[in-house]
Amino acid sequence: MNKIPDKITTGFNNDLNNLEKEELKINVTSSILSFMEYAAKTAEIYVSHSNRKVINTKDIKKAMMLEVFLRSEE
Repeated sequence: MNKIPDKITTGFNNDLNNLEKEELKINVTSSILSFMEYAAKTAEIYVSHSNRKVINTKDIKKAMMLEVFLRSEE
């Protein structure tokens, strides 16, 4: 008795036309890219203040956490 649904829905109206889907994709992509751009700039500042020349994954992680904190106040 396998009760796996054919389609998973969120409970919201998921009937988007192609134009709305494309617009949603563009908006989400631009938001993510903007977030990553600010995080990269923040990581750059952090690395330059610590007298290093290379940004590592820990710097980016900390910068992303800071960006989430700063942007949540807006």
